[in-house]
Amino acid sequence: MKQLWKKFDKLSDDAYMSIARQENRMDVWDQGFETLLEIIRTGRAQDPGFARELVQLDDDTDFEHNVCDWLADYLDELDEREQYEKLEDTCRGILELFDWKEDSPSDIRFQISLALRAQGKKEEALDFCREWYEAEPDNTMAGAALIYCLIETGDPDGAEKIADQYIGKDTACDDNNDVIFMAAIALCRAKGDKEREESLAGRLKVYEKEVEALLTGGMDFGDDSEWF
Repeated sequence: MKQLWKKFDKLSDDAYMSIARQENRMDVWDQGFETLLEIIRTGRAQDPGFARELVQLDDDTDFEHNVCDWLADYLDELDEREQYEKLEDTCRGILELFDWKEDSPSDIRFQISLALRAQGKKEEALDFCREWYEAEPDNTMAGAALIYCLIETGDPDGAEKIADQYIGKDTACDDNNDVIFMAAIALCRAKGDKEREESLAGRLKVYEKEVEALLTGGMDFGDDSEWF
C-alpha cells in the first residue's frame, strides 16, 4: 500500500506541475485517479471496511495525501477540458464507491447534472435533478441544479417556483444559498428580468466582498471577539 500511495503522491505532484507549466497533461490526472482506485481496491481486499467514506482517505492518513482536494481538482479539470462524458462516468463511479453517511455527495451530484446538460441530455438531467431535489428539498445545491435544468428545458415558471422557495425579497446571500442566487440570476437573464437580476446580483456581490474581506483579514470583529 505504501508504494501505491507514493505513486499517487508523485502523480499528484506531476498533475499540479503540469498546470503550472501549462502543459495540459490530462493523462497524468487520469493516472492519478486510476491509482487512487487501485488504493481503494487493494485496501478493501485486505479490509472490507477500508475507506467506506471518502473523507476517511484523508482522516486515516492525517491528510498526508490531500485526496479530497485533489479529487475535486480532478473533476474540475475534466469540466475545464469539456470531457463531460468522462466527468459523468467518473462522478457516478465515485457515488457508488462510498457510503456517504459521514459526508454529503452534493458536489458530485451537481457535477453529474452539469455534465448531463453539457452533453445535451436535458431530460435525463431534469429527471436526475428532480429525484435529487425531491429526496433533499432543503439542499440548496439540489435546488440550484434543478433550476438550471428547468431553464434549459424551457420551464422558467417552474424554475422560479423553486428559486422563490429559497430567496425572498429581502433574503441575504450567504454561504448556504449563494448557489441558488447564481441560478436565480441565470433565470432572470433567461426571462429578461433586469430589475430582479440587479437586486440578486447586488446581494451576491455583498456576500462575495464579505468572503474576500474574511479571507484577506479585512473583517473587523472587534477587540472582544473570541474564536474557539
